[in-house]
Amino acid sequence: LPVDYPLTYAAHRVGITLYQVRLVVIQDLIIEGFQLDGVNAFNDARQVRLIRLNCRGNGRGGVTVGGASIVDLDACLLGNNAEAQLLTLSWSETHVHGGELLSNTAPAWVDRASGDVHRDEVFVSVLGASGMIYAEATASQQLECWLMAHVHAWEAYGGVAEITVPDNLKAGVTKACYYDPEINPSYAELASHYQTVVLPARPGKPRDNHEDSVIPRTRGWGSIGAVRA
Repeated sequence: LPVDYPLTYAAHRVGITLYQVRLVVIQDLIIEGFQLDGVNAFNDARQVRLIRLNCRGNGRGGVTVGGASIVDLDACLLGNNAEAQLLTLSWSETHVHGGELLSNTAPAWVDRASGDVHRDEVFVSVLGASGMIYAEATASQQLECWLMAHVHAWEAYGGVAEITVPDNLKAGVTKACYYDPEINPSYAELASHYQTVVLPARPGKPRDNHEDSVIPRTRGWGSIGAVRA
């Protein structure tokens, strides 16, 4: 929208209003140019999933969640809104899975009163030889989640790769260096226990891999390659 577009003149106040509804999925829409919000889960909207929405250029927020509503945002893009990209109100609960909350025109998230927001991370690993993918939503990118996600990936593959090629996430790699990296002691201990060699990708070279490696990635995580059964 043009910078001087007067949103107060928009024909409708809200793009989509959700009120006392259950099991709603809204996906693949561009919602912009409304007086208040692109999407407003006004009250008691439960089990709502917003998937790949682009909510931009609205007069208040891209998405507003309030009134005991529970909403999941999956891979949504919220930006260029006037007061907040995501606005949460009292008694609401919001889960953000991937996507982007831009801080360009307003704060990424504004919490009024006691709205709770849970932003999940996604760990993804790929076998270098077969391309088999394992993905897991985790609570954070902290060490415990990083280590457990590796274990779960190896269990899913039914074996462990000879080489693990992670991104340079601080939970796993203390000092990034292709030739002499410093691996977190707990991560190194896990690798030793499972008999895999950790060889972090070069900084700025996330495509580094090996045919007999697992490549673990986590929306910022890393890579793991071929499994040794």
